Amino acid sequence: MKNKKTLSTFTSFLILMAAAFWAFPVIANANPAKNEALDLQGNLFQLRHAYYGDVAPGGSLATPETPVLVLDVSPVGGDCRHEIVPRSLGWESDTEEHLFLDMNTGSIYVLWIVKGMGTDEVRLSVYQSSTWTSEYRLSDPISASRQNLDTVFSRQSVQSTTAVAAGSSASQPFPMILQLVWWEVSTGGVAGTRFVPVFINRDGTINESSALAYDPAAGVGGGPACSGALPDAAAFPTITKEDITLSHLSLFSAASCQFLVIPVQFIVSGDDQGRTNRFIPFIGVTFAVALPSSTSAVGNGSRFGVSSSGSFITGYSASLSWVDSDGFHYQFYNPIGETPAWGDPLRINLAGEMTVDKARGLVQEILDTK
Repeated sequence: MKNKKTLSTFTSFLILMAAAFWAFPVIANANPAKNEALDLQGNLFQLRHAYYGDVAPGGSLATPETPVLVLDVSPVGGDCRHEIVPRSLGWESDTEEHLFLDMNTGSIYVLWIVKGMGTDEVRLSVYQSSTWTSEYRLSDPISASRQNLDTVFSRQSVQSTTAVAAGSSASQPFPMILQLVWWEVSTGGVAGTRFVPVFINRDGTINESSALAYDPAAGVGGGPACSGALPDAAAFPTITKEDITLSHLSLFSAASCQFLVIPVQFIVSGDDQGRTNRFIPFIGVTFAVALPSSTSAVGNGSRFGVSSSGSFITGYSASLSWVDSDGFHYQFYNPIGETPAWGDPLRINLAGEMTVDKARGLVQEILDTK
């Protein structure tokens, strides 16, 4: 899959689309990733790790203890079927996986990272009409460590290039789009985020020309490159849907040593009837946060959080958290005022039922209500 290294393709859209970034209220992902789904007819789909001997007793394709990724299909009034995800046979069982259901077509989409064999591959497997119909490799065929897959599946507004050129806000019928991000480190030590949008056709099939991998941080951000160790938070990019017109990426750029919040909108080239299928993500940074000066912020288990109550006009409240032997530490970043800055580090004791996840959830609640 071709990896876009720069954003030169989108330069001509910068002026045309600048006025489109209004202050939309942030909402939760319309269809968060889960490992189970229920369709309108009551059929249950569950994605899980298993062993070949448990799902295919007496099978001859592998030894019984071979790990596999399995989709359990439990139809109404019928017996559960075990559908082995293609190419998962024999791969390491610690794969990351996400399951999505398109209610309109009944199609199941399995996004997963194949780990092992010297490289990690990000794959998409499609299950339709009781069979696996297609599969795609969404990452470049190079040796790399890939992890922390984050996804959102929802309808998204798409403008045509002709409408944009005419200054119109008219959009195409809202298509379903799988948007995914992950962190990867190549064998040469180059680290960064990859973003892939996957457009779904009306019949539930994949628009292959849309499934290209981009480096959303290429050529953006204004700070100097990081000279020391990257924070753990760098390896956890996220994708969030804000409303029908806009999504945003939250990620770390080692090239500028900044956390970036990046809006994503889509343009389709060709006529308004969609007879061409060249989908173009429009990407541009509107909010950047430098690392705090505290060296402890690059410590164990650090995470970058963004408020769900901010906007691309006012900026986002943000936090950075990390863990050490002294407890759970966090700092808030306030974008409002003449000198946006990090506040003082604060701490939560980790004792009793107060876990790292609970502490991080409390910090996120504060962000979302500021």
